[in-house]
Amino acid sequence: MTEAIVGRPLIRIRETTSTMELAGELAQLGAAAGTAVLAGHQTSGRGRTGHAWTAPPGSSILMSFIAYPTRPRAELGMLSLLFGLTVAETVETCGVGPAAIKWPNDVLVDGRKIAGILVATRESPGVKNLSVIAGIGLNVNIEASDLPELATSMTIESGPQTMDAVFLELCDRLTTTLRQFDRGSEYELRDRLDSRLAYRGECVTVEDGPRIVSGRIQGLAGNGALILVSATGEEVHIVAGDVTRGPRPIG
Repeated sequence: MTEAIVGRPLIRIRETTSTMELAGELAQLGAAAGTAVLAGHQTSGRGRTGHAWTAPPGSSILMSFIAYPTRPRAELGMLSLLFGLTVAETVETCGVGPAAIKWPNDVLVDGRKIAGILVATRESPGVKNLSVIAGIGLNVNIEASDLPELATSMTIESGPQTMDAVFLELCDRLTTTLRQFDRGSEYELRDRLDSRLAYRGECVTVEDGPRIVSGRIQGLAGNGALILVSATGEEVHIVAGDVTRGPRPIG
């Protein structure tokens, strides 16, 4: 995978149901690492836990790409966070920010969501390593009237952007991130990620289905799990869930 470049080859389409679905189908057909799908519009885009991701046509980067990491499955949990860091540093390079990472897969600017990342793994025929399909939705030239209250875009924060320039910057940085990860040399990235963790030191509540845990965010574990410290001082590692600020309501 070290020779792969994200966005080469690139499949541009005006509209699709989901770039992740299309990229997944391409991986099943043996598409090369780095293959990316970039859509002007998605009719059935989804985020984590099935949340819908919608945007006016031509206003956002809606992309998915394929990778075949050589690392074990147990170590792939960091990828969503590392890709989030990559998106955060991309928007800052374009004059937006500072950006923070909301565990496990959102990028925030001034407390509002500007991007989301979704990573799925699967086995592909004839490929030794697991395939990773990474989907990224980045709000670029969307006006406030087209966004939920707790979302923002690059144009809101810093004026209109050139979509292709943002996309190329993002692909270059994703390529570097993947190469560092595949070599096992992502520790510098982890330090930068840890310093951007949203709500550090604050009390939050994490919901994962019926499981609800509250505690103060201490940091990230080596596998990407969120480390909370409960009111009793117990350290709890959370591997999945939705984070909201504040303790769990009583009653």
